[in-house]
Amino acid sequence: MGPDNRTLDVEWLEDFVALAESGNFSRAAEARAIAQPAFSRHIRSLEEWVGVDLIDRGAHPVELTGGGRRFLPLVRDVLAGLEAARIKARLAQGQAAASLRTARDAAYAAVDTIHFEGAQFRRDIASKALS
Repeated sequence: MGPDNRTLDVEWLEDFVALAESGNFSRAAEARAIAQPAFSRHIRSLEEWVGVDLIDRGAHPVELTGGGRRFLPLVRDVLAGLEAARIKARLAQGQAAASLRTARDAAYAAVDTIHFEGAQFRRDIASKALS
């Protein structure tokens, strides 16, 4: 939570990176497939959350303020960390599923072995009983 306990939206971070890279609100909004007024609100909301102006709106193309320049690499790290966490969680789920499949296959093989050996045992007993 940021100032006044307002929740941070990850899209604001992605929008900020897009704006920093393009230097233009309209182009960044278009690249993010969002209407420019909504995009501008995202940037303003992020600035309110951080508590400083991140963008020098008087410069053309748009430039980052000192705070924005310091914030940008941290935002990129956060976004990369979130993506890495998502990938690791998905891999863990895949590994867990693979482990379950391996355990299931081993259990089926054990059951098959028990059935086969049990049937063989019954045949052996039956043949001894008949002899």
